[in-house]
Amino acid sequence: MQKFMRETMASDTKQPQNRTIIPNEIWIRSFSYLEENHLVHSVALVDRLFFYLSSDDSIWHDICMMRWIRKLNVGRFFVTSDSLEHSQRRVLKNACFAQDKGRERCNTDNCGNARRTAMTYCYELIQQFGSPEVLPPLNMGSLMHRPTSWKEAYWMAEMDSRRQIISREEIVYYRFRLEYMGQPSKMGLRQFSADGTYDSPYMGLCEWSLYRKHLLFASMFLMVRRDKENWGWIIGEGERTVYFSVEETSDIKN
Repeated sequence: MQKFMRETMASDTKQPQNRTIIPNEIWIRSFSYLEENHLVHSVALVDRLFFYLSSDDSIWHDICMMRWIRKLNVGRFFVTSDSLEHSQRRVLKNACFAQDKGRERCNTDNCGNARRTAMTYCYELIQQFGSPEVLPPLNMGSLMHRPTSWKEAYWMAEMDSRRQIISREEIVYYRFRLEYMGQPSKMGLRQFSADGTYDSPYMGLCEWSLYRKHLLFASMFLMVRRDKENWGWIIGEGERTVYFSVEETSDIKN
């Protein structure tokens, strides 16, 4: 399929009028078989029309759903119905405009600007904080900025997954599965309360606080690292007691 698409696009670049025969819906369906890297770094660079068609929400919704399987706390990136309707109208309008205007090859003055505009919010945050690794969590707390398309949602989630410092909001949001000496606890999921307290079944009520990549509570100073597999967090890896983040809606049985 990818070989066919490459040959077709190469042919159409030489004879762009051939593409007018194929409806946009067929192109969108064809693009849906490609991986996100091919869509962004190949298809979207052909011309304006292909950029807008390869940004269709039906394509990127499916990419997001496949990518986010077993990933934690990704609901904050879901596109609302109002944003989706607006995005679909925008893509259709831009695709029609591209057809009427003619097939101009993407460059810094057209499609490149469109890509930057969609991600301006994230780029500004990176410039502000210096690196995605130290960003606060996107779409949590004070950094609320709902994506207006599934393509934008995908890239915001990817950027957020590169963070290496957990936030207070996330500590409170998650529940934690405790393992002691490699054995899961039978006392249920643990919770760190928003008021800065942690109610331990063994130690009672104690205070907790964050210091960059460490969680302090009950006289313990535990490292917190990102779980690359599910985008969650692991507290105290390498210690006798380890905490693994889960969502409250998790099917995990205590």
